[in-house]
Amino acid sequence: GVDVADRDVIRSAARTPVDSRADLLSLGRLQLAPMVQVLNRADGGSGFLEQARARLANLIQLRRTGRGSDQPETVLASFETALDNADFDAAFAAATIWSSAGLAGLESWLTAAQRRHDLDQAVNRLVALFVQHAAGQS
Repeated sequence: GVDVADRDVIRSAARTPVDSRADLLSLGRLQLAPMVQVLNRADGGSGFLEQARARLANLIQLRRTGRGSDQPETVLASFETALDNADFDAAFAAATIWSSAGLAGLESWLTAAQRRHDLDQAVNRLVALFVQHAAGQS
């Protein structure tokens, strides 16, 4: 049968509509400015040119070493790239990393994206169950 948790997610979505992936990707663009502000505050308020030089140096170093995927600048770049590529799953993953690092700026977006992610997973499991039953495999 259908898992109770999946049933609850689907019922919740029926009561309160869930944003579409496309809408969340569009809304994600609005989150970029607050994310950059968080990074600027983390830089200790140094001047714009100093920040730009430091970020450029970090990007060059990251590309050389292939490391730093958990650095805030890299996570921000991953989030933006995911938005550019209309890749909701990658944007969601980057937002989750951003949030788990204790950085602000994505709270409302991540809450809405989590609802979309949970609904998609529940529906996928439900469809798989129906296909399994239709194929005579219980």
